[in-house]
Parts: sequence; structure tokens; C-alpha cells
Amino acid sequence: MQTQHHIPGPTITPHGSSERQASSYQTSHCPSTQGHAGTVPMAIRRDPLAAAAEAINMVEQQCGGGQLPGMIQSMPNGKQAAQSVLDPSLVCTVGAISVWPGASNVIAGSTNFSVDIRQADACHRMHRVHRLCPYSVTGCQRRS
Repeated sequence: MQTQHHIPGPTITPHGSSERQASSYQTSHCPSTQGHAGTVPMAIRRDPLAAAAEAINMVEQQCGGGQLPGMIQSMPNGKQAAQSVLDPSLVCTVGAISVWPGASNVIAGSTNFSVDIRQADACHRMHRVHRLCPYSVTGCQRRS
């Protein structure tokens, strides 16, 4: 399940000045069946934390974070992700993640995480939002 919000907000340009830039804020909820870490075989686990990690990794890849442009080209969907790096106004942030029940010996029963996507061009930002949303939905569905 996802909730999206579109919020205007400031952005800092590479030269340090501030301008208005819209953002899209999305929260994702990934429910599943919790279980004990020692008794549930790996083959039948439906871990929502792993699904969230998968989606968060895809956000970083699609937004060009943490990689040099040459390295991005070699990743799956790397050509499109590399184009993002060319637009310094695109920034994507996973600002919060929560796991329930949050115990070290329990397969999570649910996770929630937020993604904030900002880009100067609203049309390009919405295109990016629509490209990223399916990753969290399919990851959650596959693991629930």
C-alpha cells in the first residue's frame, strides 16, 4: 500500500542559493507474516524488511545515488539511472523506515518507509515517481 503527497519545498542549488522545488513524498507499507528466526525455513519466508531493502536500493539506483556515472551504466536499468545523474536537481531520500516488531530474532511482520523525490522539472519528477512506485509494490506483493 502506498500514499503519495506532492509538496512544494526549497532546494539548494550547487551554488548555495535557494529556489522553490516541488517534491513527491511517498510512504510504503509492506505487511507480511512474522515468524521466529530459528524455526522458519529460508525458502518459505516472506520478509517485508528484505522487500523494503530491495525497493530502497532501487530508489538509490534510479536516482543515481552512491555510484559514479560509469559504474551506474553497468547496472540493470543503468542507462536510465545514469541520465538522472546528469540532472543535479534530482534528489531522492529514504528518510524513515520502521520495522514491526523490531526484534533481532523475529522475521518482521511489517515495514513502512518513506521516499522523498525532488526535481526542478515537475514532469520529470512525476515520471520518476511513476517509475519507482512499482518496485515497492511488486517487492511487497512477492514477499507477502
